[in-house]
Amino acid sequence: MFLQPNSHTFASLDADYSDWHKGRDQFSLWYLEIEDSACGQYLKDLQQQFEPYLYMPNHRQWHITLFVCGFWQAPFHLQHLSDHFHERQLKQQMQLLEQLKLSSFELKLGKVRSFQSALFVEVIDENNILLQLRRCFWPVAKEIDAMIYCPHVTLGLYRDEFAADTILEQIHQTTTQVWTVKFQHLTFGSYQARQLQGQLSVHHRFYLG
Repeated sequence: MFLQPNSHTFASLDADYSDWHKGRDQFSLWYLEIEDSACGQYLKDLQQQFEPYLYMPNHRQWHITLFVCGFWQAPFHLQHLSDHFHERQLKQQMQLLEQLKLSSFELKLGKVRSFQSALFVEVIDENNILLQLRRCFWPVAKEIDAMIYCPHVTLGLYRDEFAADTILEQIHQTTTQVWTVKFQHLTFGSYQARQLQGQLSVHHRFYLG
């Protein structure tokens, strides 16, 4: 999962991935939007330091993924597939969020780190708020491609296979700061499955008390 010494990064290819999307367009998720412009510029500055290694262009907004739902509003004949997310499931998740009665909260952004496939900034959740939120999603739907959840802000996917030691050395030399970000709503949105690193489209916002 994490990039290890004496290994290589995974390359992201700008391909159609038709075996995955099967003709469907919108792949949906719950996420937290980072709307602080100063924080966004900080993340952009970090991204630019590693730009020679990253797939570009990258139009995706800065965000923290909460829960990966699956394909949304697919044609009826494809809604039986295990990675389809139904509107009734969204409504049930929102009902559970309402019962949680969570107020606005803060998270911290920390160091630059790396998965084998992507560079990211770690998210520090001192009060386990993200776990509380994710517990509202689990009873309703199975998370797609679920691995060990590691909250983060993706800086970019790797465009080729690069020596891990080169990446890790640059990470070690990169100056970072702890950045506190406040969140007042959760967002349910999607991205176009056939566009690598395309923009997120907002479908619903769930506002916190």
